[in-house]
Amino acid sequence: MMMSRLRLSPILVFWLIYAQSYNLDRVFLKNAKEYWGKIIYITSTLLCQYIARQRSCIVEVDILGMEETLGSYFKKIREQKSLSIKDVAVRLHVHQRSIRAFEENRLDEFLAHVYARGFFENYGKLLELPVKDFLPHFEELWNEFGGQEEPMKKPAEYSRSSFVTPRRALVLLAVIAMLGIGSYILWHAFSTTRSPSLTLSAPSEDIITHEYRFTMQGSADPRFELTLNQLPVYIDKDGRFEKTIILQKGLNAVILQAKNSLGKATTIERHIIVE
Repeated sequence: MMMSRLRLSPILVFWLIYAQSYNLDRVFLKNAKEYWGKIIYITSTLLCQYIARQRSCIVEVDILGMEETLGSYFKKIREQKSLSIKDVAVRLHVHQRSIRAFEENRLDEFLAHVYARGFFENYGKLLELPVKDFLPHFEELWNEFGGQEEPMKKPAEYSRSSFVTPRRALVLLAVIAMLGIGSYILWHAFSTTRSPSLTLSAPSEDIITHEYRFTMQGSADPRFELTLNQLPVYIDKDGRFEKTIILQKGLNAVILQAKNSLGKATTIERHIIVE
């Protein structure tokens, strides 16, 4: 509760000091019974000692009325100053719903204690109220109606071991395997559906010769079947081939053909004339 401080009456303080400084045996014991005089003497002594320690006695008085809350009191002062909720929102640069929530003691509308207290202090200064006197009541109101603040979590430190887990490793390996298999299937499908590659470097074109033996040279895909005038031709691992043929006098037709498993074929034909 918000309290104001009132000192004890100066007359009472003077009386207590006077009673201590004066010989009470003469004041009380002559006109009263000795028992009651000593009680008064001891009581005054204790009170004066307490006053000496505390220097002042405090009597607490509630600032707010019996039925008045912090929010309703701020609302009353705002209305007395002819300020609307919109006026306060513009001056404090806050939403109007925050002002309504505070005046209705709905502090759970604020995200955290620091935001609610900052709004309370700024609002109190705007209304020219003694904010420090109202602070204990604000804290009491927050504890009763405020939100529950969660402790700030420490940011997780980066750790290689926490990132690379067995499950993630298995998933990564599975993705790589699937990509590899998929790439192979696409490559194989593309290579088998198109015509095989075939190059004949010797002879590179039709020729005339006096020799009856000639060596055919070129390159082809070793996965495919290669024939020369329907006779098989060996292709090495690098895709090169050589084949010596016997020519006859006159015109010789040489047909070189590469064929894949789907029947796609590439054919090169050369004419060699022997004079």
